[in-house]
Amino acid sequence: MKLREWMTANDYDDASFAAAVTARLPSGENCSKKTVEKWRYGTRTPRRKALSLISQITSGRVTANDFVDLPRIDEQGALTASAALGSSLKA
Repeated sequence: MKLREWMTANDYDDASFAAAVTARLPSGENCSKKTVEKWRYGTRTPRRKALSLISQITSGRVTANDFVDLPRIDEQGALTASAALGSSLKA
């Protein structure tokens, strides 16, 4: 799930998501709403620490793969239907 989709479904705006990230960062570090906006629109990929926090905040619904458009793998190790369809269209 893309960050944009998760934020919409869970009533987060850029400022409230930035506050959720900042709350989990070490004292003195922060995340701006402008940074969240860039993540949401795909103009910036979060750094490793932020990716981990995003996954925590979203209960694993948004992962690093969602920022690089990798196919989803289900619990049994198989490509999801949408990922398999997408790969067959590119062949």
